[in-house]
Amino acid sequence: MDGTWLSHVPMDGTWITLLTTIGAIGAVGTIASLLRQRTPRIRIDVARAARGSSPAR
Repeated sequence: MDGTWLSHVPMDGTWITLLTTIGAIGAVGTIASLLRQRTPRIRIDVARAARGSSPAR
């Protein structure tokens, strides 16, 4: 029985490089996405927040 194109994939360095590159890009994208979700989008202005909650209004 003759092998298919898929039977040559594990032995071909081009496919291994391609799949490794795709995996690395996916990992970097995942890490960047998680880091963006963790950090706040805007910084809180402490002086403005203190004025807004002061009881002297």
